[in-house]
Amino acid sequence: MTLDELFQEMARRFDRQSFSTATSYYFTLGALPEQKWTVQLGPDGMSHRQGKHSDRADCVLKTSEELFRAMVLGSWMPGAADFMRGRLKTNDIGLLQRFGKSFARP
Repeated sequence: MTLDELFQEMARRFDRQSFSTATSYYFTLGALPEQKWTVQLGPDGMSHRQGKHSDRADCVLKTSEELFRAMVLGSWMPGAADFMRGRLKTNDIGLLQRFGKSFARP
């Protein structure tokens, strides 16, 4: 599954009730341009675009594609040890956890 397909699947599974206001996310999932994504979540649904499309996102996440996929497709959520080891970096752990919980599991 490509990253674009992954984000499309996420949009299908997104629980609109999990966000009462629009919240923006920027993901860096590797060094390549195609591994950078901007996502908007809110009561109207989820939109996603490849690349950086905002000067300031509410939540920024830097991690690997592998860990990101585990977070949105599986039931894995990062813990303190993951952040301490540098496996993930974010400016807002609370919004990251909220993001991970906003997708219905198949």
